[in-house]
Amino acid sequence: MSREFILNLFFLIAINLLVKPLYTLGVDMQIQNQLGGQVYGLYFALWNFAYLFQIVADLGIQQFIARQNAQNANFFYQYFPSFLKLKAYLSLCFAVVVVAVAWLSGYDAQSMQYLGLIIFCQLLVSAGLFFRANLAGLGLYRWDSVLSVMDKFLMLAFGFGILYLPVFQPLSIDKFVLAQTLAYLLATILGAGLCVYYYKKRLPALPTLPIDTQILKDSLPFAMTVLLMSIYGKSDIILLERLLPTPQAAGTYAFGVRILDMGNIIGGLFCGLLLPMLARLPVQSQATRDLLGVAIRLMMVFCMVFSATVWAFAESISQRLLVEHSPESVQVLRLLTFSLNGFGLVHIWGTFLTAQNRLRQANKLFFGAIIFNMGLNFCLIPAYGVVAAACLAVLTQFGIGLVQWVWVYKLVGFERNMRTILAWIGAICFILTAVWAQTHYQFSLLANVWLDMLVFAGTLGVACLLIGLLPIKGIFVILKTKNSTLQK
Repeated sequence: MSREFILNLFFLIAINLLVKPLYTLGVDMQIQNQLGGQVYGLYFALWNFAYLFQIVADLGIQQFIARQNAQNANFFYQYFPSFLKLKAYLSLCFAVVVVAVAWLSGYDAQSMQYLGLIIFCQLLVSAGLFFRANLAGLGLYRWDSVLSVMDKFLMLAFGFGILYLPVFQPLSIDKFVLAQTLAYLLATILGAGLCVYYYKKRLPALPTLPIDTQILKDSLPFAMTVLLMSIYGKSDIILLERLLPTPQAAGTYAFGVRILDMGNIIGGLFCGLLLPMLARLPVQSQATRDLLGVAIRLMMVFCMVFSATVWAFAESISQRLLVEHSPESVQVLRLLTFSLNGFGLVHIWGTFLTAQNRLRQANKLFFGAIIFNMGLNFCLIPAYGVVAAACLAVLTQFGIGLVQWVWVYKLVGFERNMRTILAWIGAICFILTAVWAQTHYQFSLLANVWLDMLVFAGTLGVACLLIGLLPIKGIFVILKTKNSTLQK
């Protein structure tokens, strides 16, 4: 077992769990509270509007490169300059498309001004992910870990500055977006510098190969996956801003999304960890079954514990973090964090399908999810507002996750294990009972809601361990598999 890999893995998890939640709660939520739901809701809707077109700037390159680097040690040195040039062309196309569609959609001059900076921010984010994919392919996991939180770390520093230093008062959305732009710019410059450094360090140098038609053709399924997932995942916030009289509802929805994003941190780490491992393993092998079995249990235990804790303490969380607290914000928070369980399924099964390049079926599923989600949102948002959008997010995410579960189950050839099934049933029943009890009786052991939440979440985690759902040795199975695949 590689001691270096273990250190990098825990370093990655530790810095992500430290920096990203601190940024979300300490900066992002405070800025939303000071600016108000209407102003922040407009910004959040514009950000998601631009994100819908990220496929133009990416074209599936990030996932394609991650998969190719995992299978070909020389891929980076042969294709990095060519992909960098393609990335620049695609970025220009992205900016033109977003501005054109926004103008045709009737956004006013002020919105277009904000959108210009948001476009630049998202280009920097996309470039940063491109550089990280290349570094991870070189096995530079520590640098990949640093870059994964560098933008949020810088934004944490800049955010505290614009929130609390008198020279930056009064706070405005312009100052926030400029601070965000600077943070992304510095992080991207670091990623670019590292890639160029390691590319030039290679001796003897390999000839640079052009990106031929076949490579672009191979990347198209990945591009379609990114596009479809962006549409069904981000369209709800845009429809809220467009279909309702004021952006206030978008601000309420943004609060729930921010908490959901905190829960999705672990899911993102799992995807990055599993993709190169699964790309090297045969589909129907015991190693694949063992790895997926451990991964889904670890992932779902975290998702269930996180969503259950937020559901049980949603009223207290909303009161303490959101100035414009309302019963509606509590409902949205509960529903969106409950959808994390659907995200957990998609993180594991979707990563397997991506690693095995079985994206045609997945893309058909995503297209169906878009029709379902957007069609019902158009009908229900004008009447039921943010709660309808949150309910549809839950149904969409669970639907995708469960269908993918069935597909992977048939592909891999899992065997039914009654002990595991009983462990799932026991853990779910215990968690539901605990949530019902905490919601109705509001137990408080430590007179501090945040400590009470930690105790509650810890109790659920220990219960899952004792019931047998949480595989205590599972992480070592993943580490062993990762180490063996890296050595091939």
